[in-house]
Amino acid sequence: LTVLAAGPAAAQDPVDPPGDVVFGTQTLGFGDTVAFRGHSDTATLTVPVPDGLRPAAFDTTVQMPANVSRGWIDVQSQGLLLARIDLPAAGTLVPVSLPLEAAPVMDRAVTVTLTVHLLPFDGICPEDWTDRSVVLRDGRVRYTGAPTPPAVVADFLPPILESLELSLPADPTPAESATALDLTAAVTAQYTGRPLRVTVQPLPGDDAVPPAPAGPFTRQIAIVETDGAGAAALVDVPGGVPALAVTGNADALRNQARLVTSDISSVAVASAATVGTLGLPPRLSPDATTIGELGLGALTDTGVGVVEVPLGIDQTRLGRPSHNLRINLQGSYTPLPTTEGGLVSVTVGDSVVDSWPADATGRLDRWITVPDTVLGRVTDVVVSLRSTELGRASCRERV
Repeated sequence: LTVLAAGPAAAQDPVDPPGDVVFGTQTLGFGDTVAFRGHSDTATLTVPVPDGLRPAAFDTTVQMPANVSRGWIDVQSQGLLLARIDLPAAGTLVPVSLPLEAAPVMDRAVTVTLTVHLLPFDGICPEDWTDRSVVLRDGRVRYTGAPTPPAVVADFLPPILESLELSLPADPTPAESATALDLTAAVTAQYTGRPLRVTVQPLPGDDAVPPAPAGPFTRQIAIVETDGAGAAALVDVPGGVPALAVTGNADALRNQARLVTSDISSVAVASAATVGTLGLPPRLSPDATTIGELGLGALTDTGVGVVEVPLGIDQTRLGRPSHNLRINLQGSYTPLPTTEGGLVSVTVGDSVVDSWPADATGRLDRWITVPDTVLGRVTDVVVSLRSTELGRASCRERV
């Protein structure tokens, strides 16, 4: 019996009223906090929406900075203003609820933009807002409805997955063991940044049916080597959601398992599917693309003393797994006064990969190399401009 841990265990959420389905921000991939900078800043959250559920609200605790006379948060989705929430008094820590009921659901997700606006007391220029102002802590998304179990192979993996259970015969063959490792790596990569518990357990008999039922946000996959080409098929588990039985001979077993996370899984709109050999596909995606073609749109930011422009490089949008990734950053910024210095830096994940002094031209045109060691399925890249003399920064905005 082998236990594979793909991430830290999620903390237990407080008890919520019956009928509500609640997930913390770590499970949703947002991290522990959502932080804003300066007196006006924006954060975009992509909230996954499992089948049968609808997000009702984002409940969180707001931590306010000092010297705030008035503040508010605008909640928007797809250009629609959902709410404007007044923020508490300066320096306080209070719970707030941001409504999400009217947000449109697209591709099993809701995209929400949170924009914070802060006004200081008269005569005060709050320089301590530069690095961090408003912080949202202990966030949770409440859903209404009831989760719908998968009916076809294409919908087997949900947008939110808490645990994955792999069931193998008590004495697995090399092909069964290799398939289990392949599935573990593929599924955990699909849920990067979220705590996902993966376990391996023995099957009770010869049938490819897991020994016990699972909850709505757990998926069970039985892997059994058989004669013939095999298939990936949904099987009923009494008292739980359907499991997926992956069967086939030693040559075909791993190909059937790859159907679960491959790009062609979306065409498996039946309770069972069989694939042939998954050889190397033709390379149809280009060797270069633009930010616009990746669906990121115009990337801008404003702030006092520091501005940050985040962009996410999603390898699924690139069309294939990538390496030796290079980004040509082109843009402009408002030049700093001659009395101040500035530094432009590029951060990938937690690593600063390049930095250079800001100049008086205000032009940005530089090639950045993303190391393969920090390149993931979705790679977070942040371009920032920071004044090196924050103590002398004024209260005007810089773009």
